[in-house]
Amino acid sequence: MIRWCKNCRYPTKNKTCKLCNNKTEPLSEEAIPVFMHEKIILSYLLNKDVTSEQVWNLGRNYYLINGERIVVNYSSILNNEREIEKIRENISNYKEEDNEEFSNFVEGNKQHLDEIIMEANQYIKETVSKYENYQPVVSWSGGKDSTVTSDLVRKTTGNNTILHIFGDTTLEFPTTYKYFEEFKKDNMFTPFMATCSDKNFSELCDVFGPPSRVMRWCCSIFKTGPISRSFNDTIGKKILTFYGIRKSESASRSKYLRTVQSPKISRQIVSAPIIEWSDDDVWLYILSEKINFNKAYKYGFRRVGCLYCPNNSMWSEFLSSIYFKEEYKKWKEYLYTFAKEIGKEDYIDYVDTGNWKARQGGYGLDNSMTKLENVECNLYENAQNYFMKKPITKDR
Repeated sequence: MIRWCKNCRYPTKNKTCKLCNNKTEPLSEEAIPVFMHEKIILSYLLNKDVTSEQVWNLGRNYYLINGERIVVNYSSILNNEREIEKIRENISNYKEEDNEEFSNFVEGNKQHLDEIIMEANQYIKETVSKYENYQPVVSWSGGKDSTVTSDLVRKTTGNNTILHIFGDTTLEFPTTYKYFEEFKKDNMFTPFMATCSDKNFSELCDVFGPPSRVMRWCCSIFKTGPISRSFNDTIGKKILTFYGIRKSESASRSKYLRTVQSPKISRQIVSAPIIEWSDDDVWLYILSEKINFNKAYKYGFRRVGCLYCPNNSMWSEFLSSIYFKEEYKKWKEYLYTFAKEIGKEDYIDYVDTGNWKARQGGYGLDNSMTKLENVECNLYENAQNYFMKKPITKDR
């Protein structure tokens, strides 16, 4: 639970403020810093200027603005190009400056940050020692979590030459590619391996349909597969990969273990130094250590990944329509075309409401070249057939 100091006006996990010694009060499960670009958008949506106020996102469309809880509604202007263009104009008038004020957040939570850094450092040292014959690697995506993981691993080991691997899906945010170049420039001695698939995303969408939350065929083709092949081609020994997975990211990730054999790449051990960290822990580290980060977070994105991911929220799509106009327009037009081709009479509503993300099966796709064959499966020396002698019942 995140708490709030009314006097010093910052979120903390401490029941007593470390700056003024006043009691803090419960606030929310998360509190994420809001930067100027997002404040400009909020000012437009709320019809009042909040650019000089202290703003925190409390999850979804809940905000704390100058200590006051506010629900921000943006659904009325989704897909309204006229309104979105006005927001773009407001943003374009902003002269970018590093004038964000988070000093109380940093100073008031210093002890907590020192504790979680110390714990992460100890874990990294023990993991490297345990797997001393493994090749250490950092999985870098351009997101805030992998950025923090990279910084922790390099500082803890005292080794800036640990190999970083960037699984370029070719569908990353434009800001991610820019940040990738900035990161390499800022860390000249850190080697990078960028992998990408030789497949074409648009062509595969024509075959399988767009990825959905149920049918996410894209990850293995555009990320896991190329990374695995690159490992096989360049690294002969077993691999210890540090990555930025955190339990609080999702219900499925809450079940992840900190150190585990990779289920996707057999000779890889994956290790998550910040698996127990919350979003505010990650931001506390970034702001305290003054680390450069992907500009998409300043725009208001909560997560950074593939531009067309079906797991992207409506807020993320709203921001994409503002900042990545051409890419968003191209994808939206494809989805409209696809929806019409599979027989959706209300194709605009089907796409705009996000129902395409729940698509299952291959309904509407061309299956004229698809056929099923009955083939003997015992074709290899180490294969075996098992015969069931007991009848199948409801119980087993």
